[in-house]
Amino acid sequence: MRKVLSLLLLLLPALILSTALPSRQKPQKKKCKNPAIRREWRKLTIPERQSFIQALLCLHKTPAARYSHMPGTYSEFEAFTTVHKLQTPYIHFTGIFLPWHRIFLAEFEHTLQTTCNYTGTLPYWDYTLDSRTTPMFPNANISHSPVFDPNHGFGGNGIYNKTMNDALTSQGTFWGGGCVRDGPFKDWIFHVAPQWEWYEDSRCLKRNIWEVYEMWTTSEREYTVMQQTNFTGMQKYLEGFGMDWVGLHGGGHMVVGGLPHGVGTANDPWTSSLEPLFYLHHANIDRVWDKWQRKRREYKWDVTDARMDREDKEVWGPGFVWEEAPMTMESRVNMTEEYVEWWGARVGEIWDIEGSLPEEFDGEAKLCYRYA
Repeated sequence: MRKVLSLLLLLLPALILSTALPSRQKPQKKKCKNPAIRREWRKLTIPERQSFIQALLCLHKTPAARYSHMPGTYSEFEAFTTVHKLQTPYIHFTGIFLPWHRIFLAEFEHTLQTTCNYTGTLPYWDYTLDSRTTPMFPNANISHSPVFDPNHGFGGNGIYNKTMNDALTSQGTFWGGGCVRDGPFKDWIFHVAPQWEWYEDSRCLKRNIWEVYEMWTTSEREYTVMQQTNFTGMQKYLEGFGMDWVGLHGGGHMVVGGLPHGVGTANDPWTSSLEPLFYLHHANIDRVWDKWQRKRREYKWDVTDARMDREDKEVWGPGFVWEEAPMTMESRVNMTEEYVEWWGARVGEIWDIEGSLPEEFDGEAKLCYRYA
């Protein structure tokens, strides 16, 4: 009897620990071979940067093969904004935010490669390296980031609008507000209307770089994300939850688009993907999620409390119908039927970027890349 009690006492801590751990699915020990490598913008050579820029210019000139029937969707580049706009209410501030944007980027990268003969991968922009509030880089300045280089980057700020910016002095100092004044995209014209309305609206790429908002693009903000111990908490601090915590996601959009809301291309949640830097920004968000997954392996496959809908649905206006259900590994991550390869994709098939699957899944994962 004494031996049995001793054994129970030895096992008790393990029993308590096992009940405290989150429920989760174990991945198959299966990785893809030869994953493609996505690198930070400044790690690309000048010819590699120019090659990526040329691919973006090509996509903007290529007639839309998808959604050409939608107002203002003339190019393949605009088609990506159309699908993003169609799904905006469902893919922001819901559990599907990170998985959906992961396949959105994968399809964008694939289209650059197949349509415009781009031989590289999608780069990312690590803006923590450019944020002066980061202790490691006290002299950094977001507006001096190499992504804004007019010759080997995406061009800089918009044309200065004094009247507009004089009204914004309480929010910081702004030096743009109009169409971008230099770089490869200064003459770009888009036709997809802003926000939720559908009509043709010819307009330029606008920026009003908001240097003060680099407080949200620092390594400290990324560190806070890394400290979260479940998926929903991690996504909340990564995506942001209002003005109290803008997060890396909101910060990345706002430092480029600036104020007033809806003027800068990058800060319109519906059509922000018309800003070419959107793709580097969201690749960085995807990288941070992958980094968290690697750091918090014990929580990687746990999606407790994640949902396909959100409580404050009315924020997007009337007419939108959500799937009122928890998000699971079986939940669908659709980019609409125009993107056949991703139609019916399950969350578990794109949860790991190097091809691991939940143990009950058969077949192959849909992704094969990693970040350097």
